Amino acid sequence: AIWKYYSFVSKYPAGPRPLPFIGNLLQVDFSSKLLSRFANEFGGVYTLFTPVPTLEIAEFCLIKEAFIEHGEEQRRVLSAVDTAERLITNLKKSGVVMSSGENWREQRRVAVSILRDFGMGKNVMEERIRSSVEEFIQYLYSIENKECVDLKWPVQLLISNIINE
Repeated sequence: AIWKYYSFVSKYPAGPRPLPFIGNLLQVDFSSKLLSRFANEFGGVYTLFTPVPTLEIAEFCLIKEAFIEHGEEQRRVLSAVDTAERLITNLKKSGVVMSSGENWREQRRVAVSILRDFGMGKNVMEERIRSSVEEFIQYLYSIENKECVDLKWPVQLLISNIINE
């Protein structure tokens, strides 16, 4: 079982050596300093096993290459995404985030066209958002007791007003 585990581990980019079945959980405290040390030690791309493999890309140029230049061929659904998918929806590989391949292209096309219909990329929408935010800021200045402020309802109104506009 241990030989099989390490042959599975060897298929991924180099990283700190994981322990069988628990991975790197005892070796990593997930602080930014430790993760940046791994990035320097393993060249910006490394794998942590928590206990499932997690590929960490720590340099901007490598992130750009992975997601922009090679985004189509590297897009695949991971087990963590499968878990999130089960929590969010009962449809398999649906939406822009969960899908891949031709289904992803179609979902993305529809989402972008709907957002454009709502004014994405036009200055009109930006002006409406700015005016709503200005009204929100004026409301914040008008609050007398600034020690105890519940912003949940005003923020919901701000977002709802922007959507309605």
